[in-house]
Amino acid sequence: MQDTDVLIVGAGPTGLALALELSIQNVPFVIVSKDVARSDKSRALVIHSRTLELLHRHGNDVTRELTRDSIVVGGLRLFVNKRHVADVPIHDVKFEDTQFPSSHLVSQAKTEEILERKLQEYGGCVHRGWAVEKIEQDDDGASVLLKRTSPSSSATDGAGEIDDSLRCKYVVGCDGAHSIVRRYASLSLSGATYPGHFILCDARVEGDYSRDKGTLFLGEQFMALFPLKQPGMLRIIGERPFGSDGTAAERDPDLAEIQTMVDTLHPEGKFKVSDPVWLAHFRFHCRGVERQRRGRLFVAGDAAHIHSPVGGQGMNTGIQDAVNLGWKLGKVLRRAETPSREEREQLLDSYHAERHPVGDHLLRGTDRFFSWVTTHNWLLQRIRNIVLHLVVPWAASSRERRARGFRFISQLGIKYRRSPLVGTAAGFDGPVKGGWRAPNGRVVDLDRPGASRNTTEPGFLLEACSPRNNTILLFSGHVESLTIFDMAISDLPKKGARRTENRRYGDVGGKLHERYGLKNGGIAVIRPDLYVEYIGPLGSVDELLVHNT
Repeated sequence: MQDTDVLIVGAGPTGLALALELSIQNVPFVIVSKDVARSDKSRALVIHSRTLELLHRHGNDVTRELTRDSIVVGGLRLFVNKRHVADVPIHDVKFEDTQFPSSHLVSQAKTEEILERKLQEYGGCVHRGWAVEKIEQDDDGASVLLKRTSPSSSATDGAGEIDDSLRCKYVVGCDGAHSIVRRYASLSLSGATYPGHFILCDARVEGDYSRDKGTLFLGEQFMALFPLKQPGMLRIIGERPFGSDGTAAERDPDLAEIQTMVDTLHPEGKFKVSDPVWLAHFRFHCRGVERQRRGRLFVAGDAAHIHSPVGGQGMNTGIQDAVNLGWKLGKVLRRAETPSREEREQLLDSYHAERHPVGDHLLRGTDRFFSWVTTHNWLLQRIRNIVLHLVVPWAASSRERRARGFRFISQLGIKYRRSPLVGTAAGFDGPVKGGWRAPNGRVVDLDRPGASRNTTEPGFLLEACSPRNNTILLFSGHVESLTIFDMAISDLPKKGARRTENRRYGDVGGKLHERYGLKNGGIAVIRPDLYVEYIGPLGSVDELLVHNT
């Protein structure tokens, strides 16, 4: 393989998302996977609103295919000891500040297929069948030894094994829980393994189940059902009886065991499982690294944090790790825009500063909830059941309460307020601060040939933001319903720098002025990952330039 700027190890959703980011940054990279082919197993099922916003930066085709091949999540049903406790609908929770107000159930296999197809459109490819054997880093980069093993070779005869090596400036480990990049970075994945043994089945079912909601069953065991896109197919995941024989607990289930678990926990007498396409056993873990960067080596996704499946956070967090790191590597490596060494280090260190608290918060939050839900302590089980009967119907009865919970799960509420990269004008107390997600809204392009306020088809603000550079939004504070502001699509300029593009957009109904808290005019800088780098009134331009110095 040829030397490159970035080596991506692992071609799951995190690695593929990083490859897409580096593609639009025009950064040379190589992505390798030890697997000779993509897995056809469904694995992670949920894509949340924030992830869709970020993937949409790569074109309508990506999000159109993902949402077309999915089921819109309508909510959650809860049963305790075979008694229906509550339905928690979220189909009526529609956030106005995003183009993607819903989460979607879609097979990880389909997600990877769509992301890899987009990578090929960008001119990239995954080098499959290559495993990293050794990494040595120094002040200028890293030397990596790779081994290719053909599918027909065995561990004993060594046939088909070919060594190769390459030199790169940075290595990013997107290679999962057993990450070799993490090992060579001397990063420990500390934490614990949950005591239960879990089994999984994707199969055809006959019986009463929701076609758009997840269903959770609690008793002495735990079980959850999730509808799959294929008609009549369900994901069934549950816990083996506590205290199962150790040897038996380490084998894949058969259909009879799945049926027994369903009969034990499901309230319906007739719920038949048949034609399984995937049967597996596994353990859940709650583990995270102390740092997501060491020198020239980075870790992202499951290589940095693994946790329970509560809320479908894992894959989404990994993709967002990749988006965060991708634009920063781009800014460091693009030849004409290379900052000083000190600026490079600050920018790359901000990956850990911004993303590690997100992963740590998810680890702690999902651990507490999952441990509570799956507890084997009989007293805690009784307390849990009483609390669920009281709290869940109360929470479900209020759209406002459901909206708060769903906003957290959808990852629309993630903020980087303590990041060293972001800033807010002194005294500015609007609804959005530096480090917050950039709200979306309807706009009309007033500079399109022949455009007028009455005839131009509205689009969305974030679609006009650059996925490669910072975007400057100048809010005019105009009082008309279609307010005009200037949008400069360029890297945030230094003093005296020339803006590369300047377009006028109409703010439909003035909603964006309201959402950004700039009704009287102001300025907001949007990063390539669609977070606010700086925000303040028009009079804070000098403060902005100081922030960017």
